[in-house]
Amino acid sequence: MNAQLLGRLSLPGDQGRPNEDRAGAAGCFAWVIDGATGLGDFECLDGPSDAAWLAETADMAIAARLTVGETEPAALIAHAIDAAAEAFARDLVRQPEGRFQLPTASMLVARFDGGGIDIAELGDCSLYAVAADRTVATIGSDAEGRAREREGARLMIAHGATLKTPEVRRRMRESRAKRNTPDGAWLFGVEREAAAHVRRHRLELAAPFTALLATDGFAALVQDYGRTDAGGLVEAARLRGLASLGEDLRAIEQIEDPDCTIFPRFKPSDDATALLVSVAD
Repeated sequence: MNAQLLGRLSLPGDQGRPNEDRAGAAGCFAWVIDGATGLGDFECLDGPSDAAWLAETADMAIAARLTVGETEPAALIAHAIDAAAEAFARDLVRQPEGRFQLPTASMLVARFDGGGIDIAELGDCSLYAVAADRTVATIGSDAEGRAREREGARLMIAHGATLKTPEVRRRMRESRAKRNTPDGAWLFGVEREAAAHVRRHRLELAAPFTALLATDGFAALVQDYGRTDAGGLVEAARLRGLASLGEDLRAIEQIEDPDCTIFPRFKPSDDATALLVSVAD
């Protein structure tokens, strides 16, 4: 079974920086990748962004693996981790200052069939799906984690600090250094141990249905700004298109709340990526 791609959108959060998101679709598979902007004083690879390199490497590895007949979402992620680890070791031009500088990303891979969706994921990407009978199924909403992030941003703003403030930067580096260890979150990256921590889900949903895959920058319309719910976002994407929703997103961030005080966040806009797919019965 193939999933029909209805729409694709990927907006950079800052026109002066590379877009560190990627997304793709092939056959009955679709995926989104959200590279984590680095916290180092330099890039470890030759290029403007190690996070963009990681997202691009993962995107190409998944697409290539599908051409040789891979059928399991978790195996696609494991293969992409191997590919990234090998390429990072080969292409490294500057040694990282510490673990905090190893590139990481959130990733979600979905495989569609007539009875639902098989999902493998690491991090905080989301999938929202709506069936013809209005049944809604979701994966990836971490309300507690988002609330902690908003509170951290609120405190930073209240103290007149920024991401470049030394104490803020120190704390973020400490947290980032715990990634892909037992003390932190397991994410896609260049450490092969993460493959053992891929989360697997099965959403039972009778076709026909429509699904939206999103990085957290796009899912903010639901998770942070509360402009709609999961089902409403899928329906709006189907009726109005992803580009229109992207305009809504940036209007909130750039016109309604450019100072990040109504909706506390660490930067005015994040990279925002979404795919909209349809699965027939």
